[in-house]
Amino acid sequence: MNIDREILELIARQIHKEYNRIQKERNPKNDLEYPTWESLPEYLKNSNLKQAERINEKLSRIGCYIALKNSDNKYVLTEEDVEILAELEHQYWMKERKENGWTFDSVKNTSERKTPYFVPYELLAENIKELDRDTIRSIPRTLEANGLIVCKKR
Repeated sequence: MNIDREILELIARQIHKEYNRIQKERNPKNDLEYPTWESLPEYLKNSNLKQAERINEKLSRIGCYIALKNSDNKYVLTEEDVEILAELEHQYWMKERKENGWTFDSVKNTSERKTPYFVPYELLAENIKELDRDTIRSIPRTLEANGLIVCKKR
């Protein structure tokens, strides 16, 4: 299913909402860095948009696709699916950050675009892997908020 630009933008906004929801669940006392879509810097808006654009590509890796919500072939991602796609998500994240001038450093420094996470997925700490897993686990909810679902090819 090809998704038009307007729907992709709605999905990107929903990706941001889901990220914030998860962050608030994990750290209820902490303030959100970017509580609204409008507060996001342009590079993060673009990152969310790219993430939305890649959902179909990611799902195809596990034999799935996006369909309208009224389809009868709804699929629930397994933990194995999540792990496969989380690793792929990390690869996308590294590629995107490199294209935007980020470099490796042992200490994260957003203003200088430095990160300690430019390593293969298997070398990441579990709490960092969980961020990639969160992104994947949020796909069904993000799609459903926009009238779409994940389906499995038969």
